[in-house]
Amino acid sequence: HPAARAHAAQVSALLAADDEALPAWRAAVQAWRTDGQPYPLGRALLALAEAAAAAAGERDEVSAAVTEAAQIARRLGATPLAETAATLARRVGLRGTGNGGAGADLLTSREREVLRLVAEGHSNSRIAERLFISPKTASVHVSRIIAKLDVTNRGEAAALARRLGLLAEPAEPR
Repeated sequence: HPAARAHAAQVSALLAADDEALPAWRAAVQAWRTDGQPYPLGRALLALAEAAAAAAGERDEVSAAVTEAAQIARRLGATPLAETAATLARRVGLRGTGNGGAGADLLTSREREVLRLVAEGHSNSRIAERLFISPKTASVHVSRIIAKLDVTNRGEAAALARRLGLLAEPAEPR
């Protein structure tokens, strides 16, 4: 039965090693598409998006998966699924996905600079010195980053940023 195959593919994806997670979640998403159950498909799409985000360079796949999951959530009226999609969209810095406002509070370029310094272990005072801002401004940036990434502290923000590839230096404009 398609549902049994989809469940088996999802369990395989859950148990997959880090380097095998992305293809395993792709298979699980395809199995849920075949089965036709929208809610489990939405959940699998979000797991696929997380796996793709962890595999640097898969930004288009992350965006497509989160967007589709958010559309499914809206169609079903599934608030928890929509909120999870919006949170993931915020965490990976996607625009225009989630439940209408997920792109509204992305990390600004300055917040990304601050996040890189937080990940290097700098205090607010040191961040302020490096960026030529006041310590209070640095503190506000750190607080906003923590809120936008939906984490509880600086360490979690840094770990999440590393895992999702948010610490890469911005490309130089030509």
